Amino acid sequence: MEWPEIELTIEPHPQGALVTDAKVCEVSKDECCYLLRGWDLRAANHRDELTRFVDACISRGFHWALQQGHPDNRGRGENGETRRYLSFGRSYRPQPAWDVVVNNPGGRWYVIEERHADCLTRNGIPYDFEQGGGRNPRVERALLTKALDAILESAEAGDNSESRANQAQKQIEEDTTLNPTEKEDLIRAREVKVFFEGG
Repeated sequence: MEWPEIELTIEPHPQGALVTDAKVCEVSKDECCYLLRGWDLRAANHRDELTRFVDACISRGFHWALQQGHPDNRGRGENGETRRYLSFGRSYRPQPAWDVVVNNPGGRWYVIEERHADCLTRNGIPYDFEQGGGRNPRVERALLTKALDAILESAEAGDNSESRANQAQKQIEEDTTLNPTEKEDLIRAREVKVFFEGG
């Protein structure tokens, strides 16, 4: 499975599916190869699911990234290793950032980044929240393209809350009077404030 326009390749691996993209090295310090555990590209439904997800995202101009963690609380394997999930986002620089992630094969859902919950509500896209204490909404797979289009339309319309949040974080990151730890603490405190106060 190859997408030359974004230099993305997904190929079988004994422990899952291996995602390779040299382009990510341009902006990320991460390695450019990631193992998606639990996927079996010999299985038609797994192969079709990944292909459908990637095609829907790149046809709308999203960039690939990788989410490491726990969509649906399945972020760790049997031996405690952290799982990784193929994701896409509009932001690629200065670091890849995700908007939507494909969860484990066989699941019913795509997980959407938390900041898009209001966008989904405004567009009448039903969702619930990921299991295990996460705050990210999840939408049924059949609603993927509708959710992606809503996210893009919201961004084009200049979603004020997202714009303000991004601007505030950028100001913190560019503040030369703060050390890295202070910046991280301020960004985390702001995220908590936004979650509880909604702005």
